[in-house]
Amino acid sequence: MPQELSEVGPSWDMVQVLCDHTNSRKPVGAVGKDSEWHQIEQSILGCSLLTFNQEKEGPQQHPNFRKAIDLILDRERMIEQLGGFREAPASSFLPAMNDKGTAAVHRTDLEEARRLLKEMGYDGELVTMFIYSHNNEDAIWICEQCVKAGIRIELTTRSMSDMMRLDTIHEADLIFYHICLESEYDLHIIQTLKQSNSYVRAHLTSEKKEWIDEEMVHILMIPDIKDRIARLHDIIEVLQEDQSFLFVLHRSQQTTYHDSIRGVCINDLGWVDFRKIWFTPSA
Repeated sequence: MPQELSEVGPSWDMVQVLCDHTNSRKPVGAVGKDSEWHQIEQSILGCSLLTFNQEKEGPQQHPNFRKAIDLILDRERMIEQLGGFREAPASSFLPAMNDKGTAAVHRTDLEEARRLLKEMGYDGELVTMFIYSHNNEDAIWICEQCVKAGIRIELTTRSMSDMMRLDTIHEADLIFYHICLESEYDLHIIQTLKQSNSYVRAHLTSEKKEWIDEEMVHILMIPDIKDRIARLHDIIEVLQEDQSFLFVLHRSQQTTYHDSIRGVCINDLGWVDFRKIWFTPSA
């Protein structure tokens, strides 16, 4: 580092990382001094998911119920109405791409959803959805859409520590959350399907868990990452056939930093790599 820069003390009041979960796209730190501030906006690797506890007695065990909710959720309208950093409908773990590598397309049909619910004999039984506090807005929107078809959902906000406990996970009928991935995509999907307190795995039937475990024995022996990912996508596709869990939305995030800061880069999880930033001298 040049001598004149090494003598400049860092001014941390000039660093602002904005991970906005609200509707506002205007960075707070840029107000009144736009010319001195820069923005980086990027897609977050990952998506929001809705899981259904198929190990607990209730309407969420029935494939008609899960299919109905999928048909109810107009993801494009969700983005339009809630705005903010909601970027695109999700049909896979990676932004704006489904398992076949094409743009995500979702069918919305409220009447068909009502027909499926009537066919299964659903009569307005209350189901509980567990969420983190920062997912309130999305979860409330989902509940408001579901009630149009007669589905009653009670939201329960739980702490992060509670949501890591298996007894809490098993207590919920549904869980809505956002999963963030890093560049080792295959490892994160394996973890999602294998880890005991993963919401996706914990809410699957015992039969599906056994099937996944058998498939994983073979997948973990595949040396080529592309081949591993292809086999993992096959598993996900099977789980999507009866809506074992739903992909909902992809998000982006914005990072705002002052002109005096250099070397700003964002990692896969959306964090600034503080090891690489440095400060220019004040004028």
